[in-house]
Amino acid sequence: MALVLKDRVKGWTDTVGENSFVIIATTVGYQSFSVIGNGNQTYYTAFDPNRGDWEVGIGTFTLATTTLSRDVILSSSNNNLIVDFKVGTKELFVGYPAEKAVTLDTAQTVSDKTLVNATITSGSINDTSVGATTPSTGAFTTLTAT
Repeated sequence: MALVLKDRVKGWTDTVGENSFVIIATTVGYQSFSVIGNGNQTYYTAFDPNRGDWEVGIGTFTLATTTLSRDVILSSSNNNLIVDFKVGTKELFVGYPAEKAVTLDTAQTVSDKTLVNATITSGSINDTSVGATTPSTGAFTTLTAT
């Protein structure tokens, strides 16, 4: 299973309660959730426009049932817990949660994020020297992070 992000993926669900979202339609002009790929995870946002309830999380898409599970709740209108959605149609779309975003400040330095399996090409990390191999030459270079 991979984490897959795609642009302009949006649909509708009439799921009630705390169940997986059953996707009942794709919004015109958007891609369907099938572009995520069967068994892959994605970031999602669910929003009830009638009640204002919302949830941001990570879910797994299942093609056979056109469902998106609610694996991890990142934030919500229910004190960051799973939302008990009421009867009615809800918007469901792929988004990039702010707390997961890697940002650059005006000096173009990465701030406040942990990078896993990142390739360092220049710079320093918390004033600690780290080693890196230059891809083009294979030369080992020591970098210092700030």
